Amino acid sequence: MYINFLNHNDFKRELKKSIVDIENFFDNESSDLLFKDNSIVSNLVQRYAFFKIGNIHDKIIKPILLNAAIRAESVAGGAGDICLVLSSMLINGKKDLKIPYRDIEKLILENSKRACKDDFYTLVEKNSSCNIQKEIFSFLFDKMNISSPVFIERSKLSKTKIILDSGFNFGISVDKKYITHETKKMSNVRCFVIDGFIESVSEIHHLLEEAARTKENYVMFARHISDDVQSTISYNIQRGTINLIPVTVGFDENTLNILNDISICTNSDLISSHKGDLISQSIRRSPSVVKSIEFGKNLLTIINEHPSKLLKNHIKYLKDKREISTDRNVFNIIESRIKSLSSGKIIVSVGTDMLLKEPRSIEIFDKILREMRAMIKSGVIYLNDISKSEYLPLEKDYPYTPISLIIALRNSQSVYNSLKSVSGVVYEDYIDI
Repeated sequence: MYINFLNHNDFKRELKKSIVDIENFFDNESSDLLFKDNSIVSNLVQRYAFFKIGNIHDKIIKPILLNAAIRAESVAGGAGDICLVLSSMLINGKKDLKIPYRDIEKLILENSKRACKDDFYTLVEKNSSCNIQKEIFSFLFDKMNISSPVFIERSKLSKTKIILDSGFNFGISVDKKYITHETKKMSNVRCFVIDGFIESVSEIHHLLEEAARTKENYVMFARHISDDVQSTISYNIQRGTINLIPVTVGFDENTLNILNDISICTNSDLISSHKGDLISQSIRRSPSVVKSIEFGKNLLTIINEHPSKLLKNHIKYLKDKREISTDRNVFNIIESRIKSLSSGKIIVSVGTDMLLKEPRSIEIFDKILREMRAMIKSGVIYLNDISKSEYLPLEKDYPYTPISLIIALRNSQSVYNSLKSVSGVVYEDYIDI
């Protein structure tokens, strides 16, 4: 390893060379990515993240371009790809903003309009590659409203299916010894959520007495419960003296935050030793009550018609974390949490019938939904409707969103100014031995 230096002119030549290579890469459809799960990705930002051409590009130019594109995409669906395209063209001198970009922003805002169903259908038409995708979106447009969360997932089933779900679903299995005809689905359920280990019966003695006295339905969520406690609860359930189901979630990367999520969607105070709570004292408080809880195979469904106001902010927080996540595993875990916390959701399980026709189906659905959310938020604009659209080298009859164009324009201009103003670069280089 040794330290090298590039002066302004040398860096300018390297930058020009890199941009030419980047644009050739963008035009090369065969550079699509194939992931381990056999999904194919053609998204420019994700493809560019894996693109390597040389030391200067990989260590200096690429991080700047990629950061700008990811920040743009986190604000509005589709903005990341636009940002990369505009950045490369600005740097390469193919397009020069002869009018201030603030004036272009003004033109965009003046000519944008509120999106209607026809614009959504145009978006689908521009991105879909087979009729089955268009048919699914046609069905979704009839069933969903603005607030309906839609999730796309890969399924092992042969047929693609759409699930309309009204509850909070958590992938938790409950031991069959607790499930009877009366407890499989319980109504008016009193909930306790305990982020800890219940070691002895004495810790929940008051709860057991109260459940036996009132004959009300109870569910107790915890990290772990000792065998003695489980045996006591199971014995009393079989005798019919209590309707109390213990639910243990364990402790791994998938359940690290699940008790916090459950406490929010059940309006429960999370009982935790980190807050100085004692289990024996905390379960004497009045529990929260939800409409129903149903126990299925590896699935627990909670129906709460009046969730806490914290839920909306919590989901927004998770969505923000998801957008900035660069680790695919972390992204998937956060996505799963958002799905569990979203009531009234629509789940599209993409089967092999669609994936065989179009391996990029999941990416296509995700792209359309992301851009549709931005369209609902900020409206729609077609570049062939505005003057001076030649300064935006993009498809003229595509239903862009004003927010995606503006954030991409700002970020690409910032990248252009930053790279053009570099007077010299000091970097680490390596010698192959």
